Amino acid sequence: MIKRWCEAGEEPTLEDVLADPIVHMVARRDGLSARDVQNAASEARLSLGRRRSASTASFEEKTLCRRLHSLAEG
Repeated sequence: MIKRWCEAGEEPTLEDVLADPIVHMVARRDGLSARDVQNAASEARLSLGRRRSASTASFEEKTLCRRLHSLAEG
């Protein structure tokens, strides 16, 4: 990934994260593909749009993690 993501305040895009070979290895180990991760992020984004709240960031994080976990469990 690009060095600028090492600084506080900026976060990589999903495309940047998915370009990282380590992310691919971890996803493969968990039985996930890049498409699975993209779909889970899209679902979380749509869900977030329907349920905006004060804790948006933590909600998005939890939703994405739950979706990825359920995909990995099959």
